[in-house]
Amino acid sequence: MNILFLTPRFPYPPFKGDQVRAYHQLRLLSQRHHITLVAFDDVGGHAPGAEIIQSFCQRVVTVPLKHISMIGWFLRGVMSGYPFQTALFQSRAMRDAVQSALAQQKFDLVHVQLARMAPYFENDARLPRVIDLIDALSVNMHRRHQQERGPMWLAAWLEWRNMQRYERHICQRYDHATIVSASDRAAIGNFANLHVNANGVELDHFPFVSQHEREPNMLVFSGNMRYFPNVNGVAWFIQHVFPLIKQQNPAVRFYIVGTDPHPQIAHLAQNDPNIVVTGHVERVADYLGRASVAVMPMQAGSGMQFKVIEAMACGTPAVVTPFGIGGVDAAHDQHLLIAHTPSEFAAQVQRLLTDAPLRTRLAAQGRRLVETHYTWERCVEALEALYVQALNSK
Repeated sequence: MNILFLTPRFPYPPFKGDQVRAYHQLRLLSQRHHITLVAFDDVGGHAPGAEIIQSFCQRVVTVPLKHISMIGWFLRGVMSGYPFQTALFQSRAMRDAVQSALAQQKFDLVHVQLARMAPYFENDARLPRVIDLIDALSVNMHRRHQQERGPMWLAAWLEWRNMQRYERHICQRYDHATIVSASDRAAIGNFANLHVNANGVELDHFPFVSQHEREPNMLVFSGNMRYFPNVNGVAWFIQHVFPLIKQQNPAVRFYIVGTDPHPQIAHLAQNDPNIVVTGHVERVADYLGRASVAVMPMQAGSGMQFKVIEAMACGTPAVVTPFGIGGVDAAHDQHLLIAHTPSEFAAQVQRLLTDAPLRTRLAAQGRRLVETHYTWERCVEALEALYVQALNSK
């Protein structure tokens, strides 16, 4: 099958969720299909790691993404009628690149990633079209609106309402759409062509580590530290949960592992020697494999958290909020522990730190869940089946 694959970010290095998802989809799809990738390059030049992505694709086309001011971003959204983040990714250069690719080669199907790129094919039905929405971004913005203060409170409200309308419009225009969780699907609507296609883990890169090889009293959080739900969740944990844990266990250490730490996190951590902000690391799995407990204290966000399934793959028992567990089909006290309030979250962390048999049991059952349901091979096989369905429907 010849596939035209359209993404809003170059999928390497795979630091952010959409990049990780596209990277593994390309890696596995390329074993059986011919792919032309057309992607924005937001670094303003030769995309790092381009040769890796080129090894997956017959052809790679990158288009510079022009950065504009917040006011310009706002005005573009208002004038276009699109959600702000969709309007930001509308570009004559990208439209020309897409049309040039269509003119130069015969494709069987187009794969579009995220609502940000939906306009490029929402009115072009020449090919079967599959769009990977990944998360319900409307849900993400609604929860951000509930957490924000000041001008971003209004911006998040507007984006929530606009994205809610636009996601439903996309499902009406595209042949098929995918989303990572059943809860996100329900939030968008009961569209027959909207399918759940979960995230996965590359198991070889997140090996299981037994409990006796880990550092006692080490907590870890992993994720992109410029992403609002991550920054917001870690700040909540530092301010409201970590002091309660230290009262019971003064030796506890908290590692915040993720690229591009937000200044708010650096400020909160600077006067506490028990908190380590690593910034970018080569292998997140190395920190997950050392930690006694992984924490996912999310207070906002949507979709399915990579950090949950990556921790379970490594055998790192986790404490999560309901927002943290996201779309992962894991059960409390079977695969991980779920907590709601600061005191409950602190108590569950301390419970794990002091109960080795519980850590061992959750670790084994969490790894088994990932092996059964959350591998990239399983996810991409389901995506290919959807491609076949889209072809047949045409």
